[in-house]
Amino acid sequence: MTPSIPVPVTSVTLLPYLSPKSGNQAQVGLESLGQVYALNRGETLYQTGDCAKAIYLVLEGLIKLSRLNEFGGERVVGLMGRRDVLGLGSLRQQGIHTEEARALAPVRLISIESATLARSLHLHPNLSESLFSALAGRTLDLLELLDLAQAPVLIKVSKALLWLGQRFGTQAEGGCRLELGLRQEELASLVGVQRPTMTHTLTLLRDLGLVRGSRGVYWLDQKGLQRRLETLALAA
Repeated sequence: MTPSIPVPVTSVTLLPYLSPKSGNQAQVGLESLGQVYALNRGETLYQTGDCAKAIYLVLEGLIKLSRLNEFGGERVVGLMGRRDVLGLGSLRQQGIHTEEARALAPVRLISIESATLARSLHLHPNLSESLFSALAGRTLDLLELLDLAQAPVLIKVSKALLWLGQRFGTQAEGGCRLELGLRQEELASLVGVQRPTMTHTLTLLRDLGLVRGSRGVYWLDQKGLQRRLETLALAA
């Protein structure tokens, strides 16, 4: 499949996206760093094995990162949203992308070539601090997912939904609305369970009144899920 060509759009300023507390004196114009692009839902930013020449900062929207497993099936390895940085293979010499990046919703992002980034980090110390903060946030997200690997299925799915709600959800109706655009098998892949297991667990959580919805759009009772997790922990 040929990767989609991102459509350039208007310039914005960078640091408010990396660090909400940045003052005006710390802002750096993106027109001096890179180009802002738009992707439609389903379009590909890059594919596994592509030469990595730039990092990307997500301004808005949602991007799915995936790899092929040993059987040729898709393995979802991450979701990237506002303020997230991807394309880190470009920070290595002759780096390549080790995953595919595909838009789950309309996306705006900035592409910054690695050489331009290196010069900008030298000239703008505040940019270095904010960028490293963004990268640290991604590392913590990965650790959260890895922490779920050995947990029982109900705990694993409940914690994953809470994490996704905190990371990508919006508060609504006394709970959290989570709209990811992921098929159920993609959600199962991200959590690290088989699709039938995910279907059964979501049905159980629906029966308990802790989850509503399907087809990539869910309402979560976050407080109820947290209480359930506490009960399971006491019973363990």
